[in-house]
Amino acid sequence: MSKIWSPAEEAERLAARFEGVAQAAFARENKVPGGASMLSQHIKGRRPLNLAAATAYANGFGVPLAEISPRLAKEIGRASCRERVYGT
Repeated sequence: MSKIWSPAEEAERLAARFEGVAQAAFARENKVPGGASMLSQHIKGRRPLNLAAATAYANGFGVPLAEISPRLAKEIGRASCRERVYGT
């Protein structure tokens, strides 16, 4: 798994992905929770990514979740590991 990024690094890397991309159209087409307004807050670092938004970004860009947020990908990995071990 890659290094866990700070919220500022997540925002910076997400912003780089959106260079030249129509944010409103992306948000609408990929059902980003909160729409273009929330997308803007994510790329400016005003709001941290949550799982629903990060998943929408990953699906929209056709990349694994870890390329959008290693932090959230790691949380999912931990949760699925607990599920296998504890059956929860």
